Amino acid sequence: SDRRLDSANEAVWSPRPSLGTVLPRLGDVPRSQTLQIHAASRPRLVQLPSVLEHSICMALVVVALALALGASCSSGPESVPSPVLAVPTAATPETVVSPLRIRYGDDPAQIGWLRLPERGGAPDATHQQLPVVVLVHGGFWAEPWDYTLMSDLAEVIAAEGVAVWNIEFRRLGGRGGWPATFDDVRAAINHVAILGEEHPLDLDSVLVVGHSSGGHLALWAARDDVVTTPEVRGAIGLAAITDLGLTTASIGLLGGTPAEVPDRWIAAAPSLDATKVTLLHGDQDATVPVLAIDNAVEAGVHVDVIANADHRSLITRGGVGFDQVLAAIAERTSDRCSHRNPGC
Repeated sequence: SDRRLDSANEAVWSPRPSLGTVLPRLGDVPRSQTLQIHAASRPRLVQLPSVLEHSICMALVVVALALALGASCSSGPESVPSPVLAVPTAATPETVVSPLRIRYGDDPAQIGWLRLPERGGAPDATHQQLPVVVLVHGGFWAEPWDYTLMSDLAEVIAAEGVAVWNIEFRRLGGRGGWPATFDDVRAAINHVAILGEEHPLDLDSVLVVGHSSGGHLALWAARDDVVTTPEVRGAIGLAAITDLGLTTASIGLLGGTPAEVPDRWIAAAPSLDATKVTLLHGDQDATVPVLAIDNAVEAGVHVDVIANADHRSLITRGGVGFDQVLAAIAERTSDRCSHRNPGC
């Protein structure tokens, strides 16, 4: 399974399909298709013409009166619809403190949001040490995609009694790339030790979870030669990029091709250590297809391929595969998993 980049910076993956049919180039991912969450891509409100506005208002009044009459005639118990993104009560034993916005460096992008479970009406009232999950978002290492991609996961994981550190970092299109993006991920993980001075965090129980290109960064952080304090016990990649040679976005990230900057490509490669890494991938992922993680499968990494899940559903509350992601994180942060046995 030879992989190389030719002189035109197009990936050739023989005998597998070429890069263009495996992973899109940076900028070719339609934001409306899988990554449309950034505020700039949301539709803006426009001023309605006065006649149309009046008609809409009258229609709303009629609908409101009809609903009121229907409610007054009902003899059964009142039915209140659940919010679309509501999490079942049984799955949220803890309430969650609003995320704390904390800087881990001087650059505007060096920031993270810490979510803590709330017990007894106050954060960490029991002072029980909390396992820590560091979340790393995707977006092909580039702006404008940001930490909000991981908001659903952050909220639900924290509600399960886990401290969540959802990080931002320098990205392509801003001040990111090599080595800034990698330095920031390492610095954000190191900052967990500082957070532990004020909050009851279990520094022996740090798991890094990343999605898409953030999955690559999570796996990179699990490399034995990427030294962090606290040590990364394990990593979970969600729709992760495990082979940098399959996307031309990697050339922008690392500042050159493998022939031009070979040391960077070696240093940036993700860990495929089967004792530390777990992968979850949707079989309907059109952004990072399952075919693109063949190198991880060949390395013996445990991969859960989830039927009918796509690129975004794994990190979207209520999406196909979201519960499997929560289960995988719960297993890696449970008491029966020790930092001495990261592959449990």
